[in-house]
Amino acid sequence: MEKILSRRTLVIVLLVFTFAFLLRFLWLGNITQIYFDEAKYLFDAVKYQQGMLSFERYNAAVPQHPLLSLMFMQYGISAFGFNYLGWRFFSVLFGAMSVAVFYLLVKKLFTERAALIAALLLSVDFLHLALSRIAMIDIYLIFFLLSAFYFLSRSLKHERSEGLLLAGTFFGLALAIQWPSAFGILSGLIIYYALSQDPKKISKGLIRLLLYPAFLYIAVLLLLNLSAGTNAFSWMRFEINNFMYHSVILFQPAYNASALTWPLLLRSTPMFISQMGENLVRVVIAFGNPAVYWLMVPVFLFLINEYQNRKEKDPSVLFVLIGFFGMYLPWLIYEALVKLYVIAGRGLFFYYFLPAVPFYIAALASLLDRWLDTRVGRIVVPVYLAIVLAMFIYFSPIIYGFPVTPDYISHLKWLPGWIP
Repeated sequence: MEKILSRRTLVIVLLVFTFAFLLRFLWLGNITQIYFDEAKYLFDAVKYQQGMLSFERYNAAVPQHPLLSLMFMQYGISAFGFNYLGWRFFSVLFGAMSVAVFYLLVKKLFTERAALIAALLLSVDFLHLALSRIAMIDIYLIFFLLSAFYFLSRSLKHERSEGLLLAGTFFGLALAIQWPSAFGILSGLIIYYALSQDPKKISKGLIRLLLYPAFLYIAVLLLLNLSAGTNAFSWMRFEINNFMYHSVILFQPAYNASALTWPLLLRSTPMFISQMGENLVRVVIAFGNPAVYWLMVPVFLFLINEYQNRKEKDPSVLFVLIGFFGMYLPWLIYEALVKLYVIAGRGLFFYYFLPAVPFYIAALASLLDRWLDTRVGRIVVPVYLAIVLAMFIYFSPIIYGFPVTPDYISHLKWLPGWIP
């Protein structure tokens, strides 16, 4: 098998990982109590650890998602105890690893410089940070999806079957975390079909990107569910009932954010709000950096127009376009079907946008990298990155949960939907 990483790349990956890990680990104990959806997942993890999960849909002990993420959470609890470090350590770890894998993906698609810019932008992304510091399942999903797309990109660059096999493996593991990873599998299939240079290998590739993840999903979850005390028949019934529960339940969250508004950053997901006396408040909000997200629409309009007008199409641009819209459009379709009363369904949270965000950041980083080769770009791009970092510092109190005054919070509330 081809050597995956050179010594130079390995050193950079370790530096990227360390930087991202420190940003996520520092001040992790600002909030020592359970908050937001941690309660749902943590107690499932404890019940999984104790073999006490129920698989009857409306029992209080029933898990709401596939069990792989619970396994990681219970590892943390076993290692560090039932405390904030035990709950969140593996979220921090997988968050940092996802940034490192993202660097490799962007480097494979574009250039090393673009990859460094992209890794920086994802490292300080408010949404990615918030979900890397809480015991929820979304950050595990991001790691496995980005790993799958990285190995898919390797396969397309070198037409090697090992890359497809690893891509299928990580897609299968992503599916064992959360079902919306199926959007990623579909995106991977479309990317492979559109960009594979050898038509004879397309059928084999489709099998490895579709059947192998399905097989791995069944094998991993059957093993985990059997270890949790159920049998194969009750597990299959549970999976079907759980899918229907998530697909058709009528549920409108208090901070429902229309998928149409996600790129515009109109509404956040408040995760923790606590009054600390008369003059201090502690808040954690999941949303995005305005300096990054508010460029999303023009960046994609520019890239799509450029791609259409070029005689020689850039496959890397098509890769990120399919990746982004493949992870985003299904939510728009789902929301439209709910609003048209075709299906009964739930409202959406802004943080559902996270799987699509890295593809946008990759697209933005590729443009910034190109602009650095121009006279104006050598001035504008560093200034822009400085603004992004300044925004990160400015909004850091509501990412890390630092105690601040209500007046400071009011200064951060640029839009009504950001902070309640």
